[in-house]
Amino acid sequence: STWSDGGYEMLGEFHDSAAAAAFVAGVAALVRSYAPQLSASEVSQLIIDSTDDLGDTGWDPVFGTGRVNAARALEAAQAPALRFEHLGPLPDTIPPGRASSITLRVASVGEALVPSRVRLGYRIDGGADLSSQPASLGDDLYRFDFPPVPCESSLDYYFLAQSTGTIVTDPIGAPAESFTLRAVVRETLFSDDFENDLGWTVFGGDSLSGRWTRVVPVGTSAQPAFDRSPDAGRVCFITGQQTGGDDGTNDVDDGPVVLTSPTIVLGDADIEVSFSCWVSSSGGTPDVLIVEASRNDGAEWAVIDAIASTDAWVQRSFRLGDFPELVGGELRVRFSIEDSPSDSLTEAAVDEFWVHAIHCTFAKGDANLDGHVDLLDWSELTTCTSGPDAFFTGQRCDMVDFDHNLRVDLRDVAGFQNAFAGP
Repeated sequence: STWSDGGYEMLGEFHDSAAAAAFVAGVAALVRSYAPQLSASEVSQLIIDSTDDLGDTGWDPVFGTGRVNAARALEAAQAPALRFEHLGPLPDTIPPGRASSITLRVASVGEALVPSRVRLGYRIDGGADLSSQPASLGDDLYRFDFPPVPCESSLDYYFLAQSTGTIVTDPIGAPAESFTLRAVVRETLFSDDFENDLGWTVFGGDSLSGRWTRVVPVGTSAQPAFDRSPDAGRVCFITGQQTGGDDGTNDVDDGPVVLTSPTIVLGDADIEVSFSCWVSSSGGTPDVLIVEASRNDGAEWAVIDAIASTDAWVQRSFRLGDFPELVGGELRVRFSIEDSPSDSLTEAAVDEFWVHAIHCTFAKGDANLDGHVDLLDWSELTTCTSGPDAFFTGQRCDMVDFDHNLRVDLRDVAGFQNAFAGP
């Protein structure tokens, strides 16, 4: 497998199961994405049945049931007769007070789809169960329209379809399980995936074990082996272990070690701060990651959260409006952790730090909802007009549909130019 500091290594008896787990999990994810109707136990048995037998015939203590074979596993899996296919990531916000939509493909294999039984189910602010029928766009594509939702409200939704012999929902556990949208406009004031140095400061001294460091993490039992960025990012802030070694080589001892953001200038809107973190504390007195915020550039601080062991990346968020004791327009956020008394294996990590202004109004043409009509929105307009989203998918295209005909075409270009050149 790949190894720290580059290159590959043959992994021996102390690492082989850990390395193999990633390959098996990848095959399981592949099978489940192809045949989402399969249960966890069914996926497990299918992978076992499709392995390449190695060593002695059948199961043996060296090779188990054999080597996983992704191609054979997919061949053994049966695609569902009916399924939903997302054309892109599902949104988590919608423009307040106006209708918007999303387009999905409803694929039917060997069974006739019943168009009247393709539905969008939804609940506004946890209220009554409602539903609507989507518009057929041809080629198995359907446009699902969301109703206008008041600002700051939530909309829980799911999709349902029926063929001559099958009923499916997305998510699988609907209606008890659902996707969620918030009716807000998020303006990005600050974002940091830590791939570049944007001015965070570290307190704790160079000699203090577990000092916050911005690096590509090296995994241990207490620390992640990867960052939280969904794209090509690799870097995060972690407490020690930046060069690997035994689990306790650079874990937090004593402390506290503190990581503080640069100053972020705020406006009048309410502010939402979100971040991903990893916390691990074991073998002694449990330690927690303390999150604090200041709105007067660090002169006064308020404790926002105290996060106990997660042993995984988790996303957290908070609204400054929930802390009326904080006043001012210069935000700083800090993360601190200490091992007190020094008897635990303690590690922490932070990644994907975002600060958003939350609005109830938006500018027409602001397709990416960042508070500005600019060249980034022109790129969205181009995609919605000529690319795969030309048939109007999601809030991005809704924001550049200037003539409100539920289609983005050349007639909307003039409207965008006026918004771009306006005050």
